[in-house]
This record gives sequence, structure tokens and C-alpha cells, in this order.
Amino acid sequence: MAAFEAALGELPTKTARIFTMNRFEKKSYRQIHRELGIALPTVDYHMMKALAHLRLALARGRD
Repeated sequence: MAAFEAALGELPTKTARIFTMNRFEKKSYRQIHRELGIALPTVDYHMMKALAHLRLALARGRD
């Protein structure tokens, strides 16, 4: 869990916020887009960026 939290802390603020809203607050991409006033593809971009970063960071931690 510590490695996950550290990796999440490495993300840009907006990317981490969008990831948190989706995965922990259980908000849909559409809800996030409306709440933050950003385009739906932007939400998707930040989620893909967050997931890729977390996947790499956690994989490095296992090596």
C-alpha cells in the first residue's frame, strides 16, 4: 500500500484527483467531466496516464 500511495503522490495533482474520483469516490467519467468542467476525452487521458504510471511504478517495486 505504501508503494501505491507513493506512486499516486508522484502524479500531477489533476491526474491524481481524477484517478481518486473514479477509483475511490466511484464517480463515472461523465460525472468527473461535469464536476470538473473538463472534456470527457480529458478525463480518459488522465485516467490512462494515471493507470500507466501506477502500473510501471508498482512493477518496479516488485523487482
